[in-house]
Amino acid sequence: MSRFCSHWLVAFMISAWLAIAGALAIGLLLRPGPIGKIPVDDPFYGNRTLSLGMDLVNVDPVANVLVLEWTVDDDTCFHDKQGNAHALLSCPLVNIFFDPNLLMPPDGSEQPSDVSDVASSGVPTQPLFQYNVSTLLFEVMNEPFFRTQVIMYKPTRDSELSGIQGTSVDKYPFDNYQAEVFMFASEVGTNASVGLSVDSASGTAFGFQVYGDLYDDDDDNSNHINFGYANIFLTVKRGVLVKAYVIIIVIAMWLIDLVLMAIAIKAVVYGYKIEASVLLVPVATLFAFSSLRASMPGAPTSFGAVIDFVGTLPTLAYLLVTTVMCLMSFLMRHEDQSPNANGKSPSQLEEFTSPTPR
Repeated sequence: MSRFCSHWLVAFMISAWLAIAGALAIGLLLRPGPIGKIPVDDPFYGNRTLSLGMDLVNVDPVANVLVLEWTVDDDTCFHDKQGNAHALLSCPLVNIFFDPNLLMPPDGSEQPSDVSDVASSGVPTQPLFQYNVSTLLFEVMNEPFFRTQVIMYKPTRDSELSGIQGTSVDKYPFDNYQAEVFMFASEVGTNASVGLSVDSASGTAFGFQVYGDLYDDDDDNSNHINFGYANIFLTVKRGVLVKAYVIIIVIAMWLIDLVLMAIAIKAVVYGYKIEASVLLVPVATLFAFSSLRASMPGAPTSFGAVIDFVGTLPTLAYLLVTTVMCLMSFLMRHEDQSPNANGKSPSQLEEFTSPTPR
């Protein structure tokens, strides 16, 4: 083995091991984490309070929906009555309301999920969930659990946690969104306000990183505390792992294009012959690029994203020109370079049959 080949082999082995180590490091360290704990402005609330747990289930940027699951973990009325059976029966039912304009209706229509079916800026009148703390005394009960499909939208202000202005799905994989949670509760019969506190947040959406941020009213923050509602802004961004994968795919497409263009230039400009098997590479790559585009996680199925204009479209056009140049070079090969039935070119056959001088 020559020294040149040995150097290439060593460089190839080092590059392969570095690529494997880098891929493992990116996959383990930069994978999307859970939503994390929601900050609390003031845990104290004078009236009855329900403690809620929030679990992130799914993120669908195409449908603009963020799916959240909620559980009622605790009720201060239970502690006030010290678990006494007769006293717990006196705890009124609690209606939990959600802004219907922020929810996607179950049937997927554009109408709000309120009872009136008419979009309005008024106070919600149809409760989303009704909680009965006295059911803790019975063995048979429905779980205090409900699910919401929150609409995602392009934020009109920068999120304090993301620091990036919102974009739509055409900016994939650098698109980010925002969703708002607005809930309040009141007792049935008395209409007394019941505080809502989101004490825990968990869950991971595949390919996305979600951050939670409480609404902060700088003008009158005391109203937010005294009223006891839950108003949370959720910022949704693509995971770092997804961004790294897409960038690597685009760079690989361009590198393959440049190598194939060098082969085409070598054949057309400098007149080097190309084996017929080499021509299969650009033709097969032409179809492989479409598969690479489809393998990008969460990429929009329709054409028009930013990756199509910086990666898919120019590399396909570049590859198409390279393929045509290679094929034309093969078809327009000089006659004296074409072998005949005996496997020899005409110049070689003439040299073979001509008498040699003595």
